[in-house]
Amino acid sequence: MDFFLNKKNLFYALNFAVAAVLIYLLVSSFDVNQVIQQVKTIPVEVFLLAGLLYAVANAIGVYRLNYFMPSVGFFQFLRIHFTSMFFSDLTPGRVGYSYLVLALRKKGVKASQSAKFAAVMLFSDFFARSVFLFSTVWLFAADFSIAAGFLLLASICFLGVFFYKVEVFSKFLGWLPLIGKKARVFYDDFFTYAVKKTDVVFSIIISFIAAVPRGAAWLIVLNAVTGSSFELLPLVVLTAVVTALSFIPVSIAGLGVQEGVGAFALSSLLGISLIHAAAALLLVRLIELSTDAFFALIHFILSKSKLF
Repeated sequence: MDFFLNKKNLFYALNFAVAAVLIYLLVSSFDVNQVIQQVKTIPVEVFLLAGLLYAVANAIGVYRLNYFMPSVGFFQFLRIHFTSMFFSDLTPGRVGYSYLVLALRKKGVKASQSAKFAAVMLFSDFFARSVFLFSTVWLFAADFSIAAGFLLLASICFLGVFFYKVEVFSKFLGWLPLIGKKARVFYDDFFTYAVKKTDVVFSIIISFIAAVPRGAAWLIVLNAVTGSSFELLPLVVLTAVVTALSFIPVSIAGLGVQEGVGAFALSSLLGISLIHAAAALLLVRLIELSTDAFFALIHFILSKSKLF
């Protein structure tokens, strides 16, 4: 009983339960053996090339981090970022990425500085996703304008509360499970460090640039799975939109949500079978997790078995 009275344990237990249900619903929609057999046919070089493109996309994001906080070297930033990504792969709503703030604090970067820039980057990424959602109208003749408008409005509101202190938002952060108290302290401390408007514009541009190699990674995987020759632009758009699902804090890093909704989206918009779509998304999940784990292991080794 004490286990479930602990809010942290209850939060994780609920997320694992939701992930299990979502995965069950997903695998019951098609023949799992067919998906596994499809994955096994993919050459190793496709796996490696897609992983490299995913790493390039993240390196572009790391360049942005290094631009904002030059006191930490690029390669050290790269290690910390991928380790944060690895932890985010294993946590609900990807809250594990907050490791970045903790690790940078050990490097002498104020938590208020790193957390505020992290907020700006998150806004930039979701702003780009909202633009990509709008583009589905002419790319796929599918109208997601309502969802895009909501995402755009949410992104702007999100940025707004980090430029103008909102007491209601501060109280809301305090109610969050696991990180509530620390999140509220960070937010209250945010306003000691200013962010230039030009930095926001720069961050948005980087978000659009980084979306290209990540979309290319998905393109390589999807072409290998289906034997087709899809174009890059539709995959850049779909990648940005589908990966946003992993931030929904209802399962572990969106496990089941991203694969389920994403498989149906790829199947309906690209005209491929659900088996091919599911196999492609499973491969993408494995490739991204493996790449994050690889760099996290390097960071762990170079840090002499210390997290920080």
